[in-house]
Amino acid sequence: MRILWLCHFLPYPATGYGALQRTHHLLLRTAESHDVGVVALSGHGPTSPSLIDEASRHLAPKLAFIDASPVSPGEFRRRRATALVKALTGERPFHERSCWNAGTFESFSERVRRFRPHVVHFDTVHLAAYATAVAGYPLVLTHHNIESDVLAQRASVDSWSTRWFFRRESRKVAALEARLASRAASNVVVSASDAAALRRIAPNADTVVVPNGVDTDFFRADPPDRRRAASLVFVGSMAWYPNRMAMDWLATELWPALVADRPERRMTVVGRNPTPTLMRVAAADSRFAVTGFVLDMRPFVADASIYLCPIRIGGGTRLKILDALSMQRPVVSTQVGVSGLDLEDDRHYLRAETTDDFVRAVRRLESDPELAARLARVGREFVVERYAWAAVHRELLACFEAVTEREAPVRVS
Repeated sequence: MRILWLCHFLPYPATGYGALQRTHHLLLRTAESHDVGVVALSGHGPTSPSLIDEASRHLAPKLAFIDASPVSPGEFRRRRATALVKALTGERPFHERSCWNAGTFESFSERVRRFRPHVVHFDTVHLAAYATAVAGYPLVLTHHNIESDVLAQRASVDSWSTRWFFRRESRKVAALEARLASRAASNVVVSASDAAALRRIAPNADTVVVPNGVDTDFFRADPPDRRRAASLVFVGSMAWYPNRMAMDWLATELWPALVADRPERRMTVVGRNPTPTLMRVAAADSRFAVTGFVLDMRPFVADASIYLCPIRIGGGTRLKILDALSMQRPVVSTQVGVSGLDLEDDRHYLRAETTDDFVRAVRRLESDPELAARLARVGREFVVERYAWAAVHRELLACFEAVTEREAPVRVS
């Protein structure tokens, strides 16, 4: 089977944020048994020539081809600014506009004509403008989140000056989801709750749940455990609004309460685009560390005794939770943070919603080593059984095969 995979980011390295990890592992596992060609855009961030060269050396031998063009930080900012201005007055949403590039559309169209795929995979609904290039081909569309729902949640909590924009974007993205999800041969979602949310938007859309996963060999508890007592960690890109909101809450409310309860506690926040609030706290408090982007987050999680996930809005599922459980770190999280993962409170993690909840849960784990060890062991066993990429990948492959069996490509010149 020939599969053409369109991404809104370079799917490398696999140590990046959740959607990137998912795409990297699933496309490489698919390429083990099928011909997979990749066209990667820079809709999520700038892409340097050196990173593209490194990605090509790693990925190209396993793929039919990989096309990616460098985009400098300045060019990326200009594209985003232009997309924002047009989104303020037009009907196309901001992220769809930011993913659009006329030159890439032409090269992508040429790849379609030459590669003649059996199925086309789009990695987000924001790539909708490229769908005309694959008219007549079976389309599989992945929804890492139900994007309109995430925007609606953001509109409910953001400042009054921007709420109108996110409400409007949510309506525009919902219309986009309804249109493209209905056109797609199959829609891949990461949880049953996301499938239900998508069907409310597009009642006739075919949906398949392919959960997020974890590289259980990469995210292990060994080499030997070196966790420091009273040390907490969070990993996630602050470019994603739910993470940014969670970390600002951590910095302004949770952290002061945690150190008031036990002054020797330490906190490490790992991820790109740290907020000004985080940086101010880090500058004023040596117990609070902010790393920014790192190539490998494992050493920071290995050093910590507890993983915190104070996310309060969002959709999809959090790969960061699976990574932490795979490394046998006890997790304290909100219900939103573990949504869609079938984790049980007090069996796989401890649930906390308020500042006081988090303080009590952290104190409980620190004072009860047997509980912490049990959560860590059971969490690792659970993700190995349910969320290892090898098992997850089989579900995506079955989706591709089902689509090609029932919808033979119609060649459109």
